[in-house]
Amino acid sequence: MQKIMCLCFALFLSASSFASDSWQSLSASEQQVLAEFKSDWSALSSQEQETLRLGAKRWLSMDEQQRQQVSEQYKTWEAMPAEKRQALSDNFKRFKQLPSAEQRKIRDAHAKFKRLPLDKQKQLREQFKRSRQNNPVRPPKRGGH
Repeated sequence: MQKIMCLCFALFLSASSFASDSWQSLSASEQQVLAEFKSDWSALSSQEQETLRLGAKRWLSMDEQQRQQVSEQYKTWEAMPAEKRQALSDNFKRFKQLPSAEQRKIRDAHAKFKRLPLDKQKQLREQFKRSRQNNPVRPPKRGGH
């Protein structure tokens, strides 16, 4: 009985060590990017650790211009009111739930929009704002009624 308990305890310890990677398992570059998380790393869930690790890998794969652009976008994000950030997060979650073909259509339309001259983009944004003011979008009713 004691051997079984020791075996169960050993399995528990080994399983918990697999559940979250140690800080030392990160590459030196990943550790540098994620330095602010070092003291809390072991307290993060394995999902949070993996998300941060993937983000660090993306960051490390970017050139300097891409990093600058992401930094500027993050500053813009931080400056937004909490309600607007939440609305954007909700929209992104809804987008990720769309079928891949629908996501592709939206990405293609956005890419086409970004290729337009800035004055045309501004004109279309204003036109969209006016149409939303005249015909506000209402969320679908729950329960299909």
